[in-house]
Amino acid sequence: MHAHSAAHADPTLIQARVPQFNSSFNQNPWGIAVDGGGHVWAAEPQCDPNVGNVPICTNAIPTGILEYSSSGFNSNSSPMQKLQEPQGYSSPFFLVFDSKGDLWFTEPATNAIGEYDTMGNWNQWSVTTSGASPFDLTFDQFGHLWFTELSANKIGEFDPVTDKMINEFATPTPNSRPYGITGPDPTTHSIWFTENNPTVHRIGQITPVADGTISGSINEYLTNTPHGDITPHLITYDRQGHIWWSDGFAGTIGQLVISQASNGTNQGVTEYNVPAPSCSGSCGSHISGIAVDSTGTVWFDDSLSSRYGSFTPGTNTFNMYVIGGCVTGNSHPHDGLAVDGNNNIWISEEFGDNLDEALPGMAANPTPCSSPTTPVSSPTPSPSPTLTPTPTGTPPPPGPVNKQWYFAEGRVGGGFNEFLSLENPTSTTCQVNIEYLYTPDRGSSQTKIIQVSVAANSRYTEGVDGDLGTNPRGIGISDSAIVTVNNGVTPNCTGIVAERPMYFNAFGNALGVNSGSDVLGVSKLGTSFYIADVAVGSQRGGGSYASFLPILNPPGGQSATVTAIYYANGVQVGTQTTTVPAGTRGTIFPDNYSPALPAHVSVVVTSTQPVDMERPTYFSNINGGNAGTVSGGADVIGVQTLSSDWLFAEGYTGGRFQENFVLANLDKTANTTASVTITLEYPDGTTQQTNVSVPTLSQVNWNVNANVNPGERGQSVSAEITSSGAKIVAEREMFFYYNHNANGRSLAAVGGTDVLGQVGPAAFTTYTFAEGYTNVGYDEWLTLQNPTGTSETINVTLFNAVGNSYAFSVTVKGHSRGTVDIVNVVLHNLYHNGDGFKGFEVSMTVQTANGPFVAERPMYWNASNTQGGSDIIGYTGS
Repeated sequence: MHAHSAAHADPTLIQARVPQFNSSFNQNPWGIAVDGGGHVWAAEPQCDPNVGNVPICTNAIPTGILEYSSSGFNSNSSPMQKLQEPQGYSSPFFLVFDSKGDLWFTEPATNAIGEYDTMGNWNQWSVTTSGASPFDLTFDQFGHLWFTELSANKIGEFDPVTDKMINEFATPTPNSRPYGITGPDPTTHSIWFTENNPTVHRIGQITPVADGTISGSINEYLTNTPHGDITPHLITYDRQGHIWWSDGFAGTIGQLVISQASNGTNQGVTEYNVPAPSCSGSCGSHISGIAVDSTGTVWFDDSLSSRYGSFTPGTNTFNMYVIGGCVTGNSHPHDGLAVDGNNNIWISEEFGDNLDEALPGMAANPTPCSSPTTPVSSPTPSPSPTLTPTPTGTPPPPGPVNKQWYFAEGRVGGGFNEFLSLENPTSTTCQVNIEYLYTPDRGSSQTKIIQVSVAANSRYTEGVDGDLGTNPRGIGISDSAIVTVNNGVTPNCTGIVAERPMYFNAFGNALGVNSGSDVLGVSKLGTSFYIADVAVGSQRGGGSYASFLPILNPPGGQSATVTAIYYANGVQVGTQTTTVPAGTRGTIFPDNYSPALPAHVSVVVTSTQPVDMERPTYFSNINGGNAGTVSGGADVIGVQTLSSDWLFAEGYTGGRFQENFVLANLDKTANTTASVTITLEYPDGTTQQTNVSVPTLSQVNWNVNANVNPGERGQSVSAEITSSGAKIVAEREMFFYYNHNANGRSLAAVGGTDVLGQVGPAAFTTYTFAEGYTNVGYDEWLTLQNPTGTSETINVTLFNAVGNSYAFSVTVKGHSRGTVDIVNVVLHNLYHNGDGFKGFEVSMTVQTANGPFVAERPMYWNASNTQGGSDIIGYTGS
């Protein structure tokens, strides 16, 4: 599952990108807390603080807090809730729950303590001392809230019952800079805190009393390390009552055995040296977050070397693991580290902008990332021989872009996970507005606008579930989206390219399918649309389909009356009409038509206003011909014209692939049979022609597997389909049991893809693709059709979400089909150690100066409990 966020880095570490609240600042996720139901909450201050300044953040803006489900957490997980702070609040840093389940947080930039209660109410209280910078926080056994005052050198106390700040206690040592706080420990019930100033480096102890006072005075315990590198950072305790803390730049973790402790001394203190990262001076070490699991294992992270690790007391054993595969990756796991009730480790990457669930298993102390990944193996040609890429150095000019994109279909929550993949192949950063037109299940229609920034020559992924405040296990929401370049903010941006990958599981659709789909956005609205195949209900060969016709009517216009007319076997077999108000999304349900439609029909959709429309479909246990019994999903955008020429770059009949062309004659003006010629083009340059007749208002399903030349069976194949007498619409449906072994890994997936052809004759020399993913569990291909009589040199430029690019070229013979293994190219030339999952998120520009061609991008995946394939023809600018 995508990235998009998704992400997908190392298999021992699940990384999910956290969404932004304010698009002007990086996310900088910070403190983590786990509630009683096992949900994981992360603060997003959107500030990298300077703890020596007051305020510690230069931007005092309301940001927010994210809630995630730990059950089924994966690299595509979006927040269950994206809680935006009210005006007057500021960056939350640390989080803690009280016994009632209310969430408390610190706001150092506005010198306040905040609360988000179980009823959804926000509350805020100012700290007594101005400029105190309240930071970490915890509750005592009496229900009082204690917090460090980083800039005031005090420990604060708040009573949630009276809603009052009741005490502040100055640390015995001046300028101590109290930082982390924890408690109450199970033996003395004290509150413990760190003193972060490197000239002080002590551990403090306060023993609360029920009336809000303290027993005795504050104790301070010395650490063992005398040098100025030690900066006691965060602090926790184990079940035996021992106190543990991280030592910052000293590269150690500390332990205090309370029974041996004596005020003003280092008795009972032991410090353990964390194994240094192997980076030859090119990276440092700062032990930051710390927590203890139920077995007594101590967990911590190292922000300067992108590592996390464990320490086992008794054996004094360290195990170290790397985030993103490289110690110089700069993901900066810092103060966000927590252990949940199942002993899963949760980490926030301050600079990587990810929330991670850590599952140990990597080798200790990997090396830094100074060079691209070493090639893992020579690819095994499967499913078909691939072209040999030749590096070209400087990338050619950017491909076609557009300033506005429309997506009629969209579904989040209720088993669905939706993303928007945005490619910016230009040299100018683009500010983009995403406007959602959405309706929660059993709710009313709403709108929401999200702002994102897409860097020059890069790829960006936006998680729609998080934007709309749900997740795949949350409330279901049907949505459409409009993606628009904001030229008011970025006047020099000429445009971007947008795609929408979606993934869904069994409880998210009526047929119980675990799969996904992807479409290229629409750049031009229309009033007439044609689709060759709409499949509904039970199928003759077994299994069933469910299909839908979502419609987007953008804001600012009038209500659209949309009519779907279905045809089969030369006659009209049904009509459905719906009204879609301006600024909303509507849906026509072919499966609901009464009497039931035939199992396969063609459709013409007309609208009284310019709209966008799609046809998502789900199929379960259908007869996939050579593929056997298959389940999956696919989506196509309705084409806005009939044509006498259609082009397809992709096609394959080998292994357990089944390829069919669905040809529909919907030309009521001609009102005659279409004489169709199907020309198949093979990798060796040979071609094959077959003639087919398609009666008026009918469709023909042509089996490619059964008609290819015997000598070309099992080969890749492109096609050009022409007609005379009447214009047609041509659609290619493929079903598969995909099995590919190459690039040091293997992938098996079951599903289907569906593509409406490109209107011919061939005229385009440049294509752009926004989506693409090449991590483990995903295969990506580029298929190229050269319908001309001479060889063409095709130039390809890949962009990833890290900002890296790689340009190469391939040669495709005249009247032939070529294939490029994008995974192989990325692993050998684009991905660098430490890039993390963003390095596998790939957009692509494909172009030539020789003549017209056609480019498609098939993808296959089996990840995060979904499997299948998707395919699109690239954007041509038309």
